Amino acid sequence: MLHFKSFLTENALYLTEEIESNDAKGKLHELLTAYHLSHTDDSQKHLPERFASETTNSKGKKVIKAPKETHDEIKKSISEADYNEAHNRAKEAADNIRAHLKEHHGIEDKHMKGVYWTSNKKDHKELTGIDDPNSNADLMIKSTHPETGEETHHGISLKVGSENPNLANPGFDQLDRLTKSDKAEQSDTTANQIIEKHNKKLRELGYSGTQAQNHAQYKSDKLASANSPEKQRSVEGEKSKVAVQRELAGHYAARINQLGAEGNHDKVKHLLRSLMAPQTHFPHIKAWAQTPKAGKTGKTTHHISNDNADLEELMSQHQHGYEAVHRGGIQFDIHHKNPDGSRGAKIASVGIKGGSGIAKGFAGFVKAAPKSKKTKQTTPKIQTNTEQTNNQNNPYLQKESINAMVDGLFSGDLSESKDAFKSVLAEKISEKMKSKKKTMYKSSCNETSLDEAKGSFRAGYNKAKNRFYKIKQN
Repeated sequence: MLHFKSFLTENALYLTEEIESNDAKGKLHELLTAYHLSHTDDSQKHLPERFASETTNSKGKKVIKAPKETHDEIKKSISEADYNEAHNRAKEAADNIRAHLKEHHGIEDKHMKGVYWTSNKKDHKELTGIDDPNSNADLMIKSTHPETGEETHHGISLKVGSENPNLANPGFDQLDRLTKSDKAEQSDTTANQIIEKHNKKLRELGYSGTQAQNHAQYKSDKLASANSPEKQRSVEGEKSKVAVQRELAGHYAARINQLGAEGNHDKVKHLLRSLMAPQTHFPHIKAWAQTPKAGKTGKTTHHISNDNADLEELMSQHQHGYEAVHRGGIQFDIHHKNPDGSRGAKIASVGIKGGSGIAKGFAGFVKAAPKSKKTKQTTPKIQTNTEQTNNQNNPYLQKESINAMVDGLFSGDLSESKDAFKSVLAEKISEKMKSKKKTMYKSSCNETSLDEAKGSFRAGYNKAKNRFYKIKQN
């Protein structure tokens, strides 16, 4: 029998590989977008000469690669069709960026003097001569000001994927500082104290080496037989990881609500600005190439935004405070309040992600609330009295209860791998559920606490859940 929770944990290593693949996909998009921004004449286009990519290999050594070397390695690792698709997507992104710069900043092709790949923080200062710590630009465009002729720069943050991208990945020192109350009675519990619970649990389980040693041991344990002590040890480590993620999310939500209770709405605004759209020395824009979801066909949709301007406009419209809503999962949502004090629309989600495995630490993530879409009106299915009674008494069909239980549990951690995960999940479930539909459905809803699941598979869980409903109703 396939249990949903065991399927999730069995695929942890596969998902780690997917993250690495998506990192390469992002780098290729950055380099090819720079290529298409470099010139309007195809014969004159070129990859950026600066700057080098700096990464750390499995042995902890720094690896430095020039842009062309990085591009060529990624190109060799993918099919010709995938590379051509990436090329076309990057050209569309570059065309949209070029049009945006002309319309909103007055920068035309004749003003552009160079495009640089600034994948490392230090690249920004080396290029501009100015330390811009809030810059998250993957590319920097050097240009002359259309009016003064002075040299200036524009930062471009590039995103590619089907899921709403993270805006930032704040550290806990920053979250502690931004949510700190001026009142003495606020709990002085820190994130590090909460994380230490997980570290202590790992030591109790026998993961007592260095981070690299613990991760290697965990990967080995994951491959052990289902009922072996090694396998169970890895599962207990995963439980501890998710429990700490959930506790951290609740911790920060409570701190934000305390700021609201004190009437310190300006501090909450400062938090939102710092996490969602920190001020930069040079103008920055975000360009998201939204690809179709896994298994779906369609065109890439391109979104260009100025996060600073968008957030300021949003906050100017709502002057009645904010509320953080934590539903027990690894993230919480920040809503504005309506004039009557009721909860308004969601502005952002803040959550806690963990590195791959159980020993690579934690960090925050921030997402802007997706723009609302019109809902499709459908005619509800008319049920007989017997069907209504059965559904009311059947906990496995009480959709709202299950949704409430899992809402907020899964989110941005490993979001880059959701599409691949969903595709594999759909295939596995369709294979396994044909003969034992009802039993498996109950098993997945009843036996799975979800604590053992990795904290990032909300999309996959919802897909499986919807499949279960359809099978049960049929």
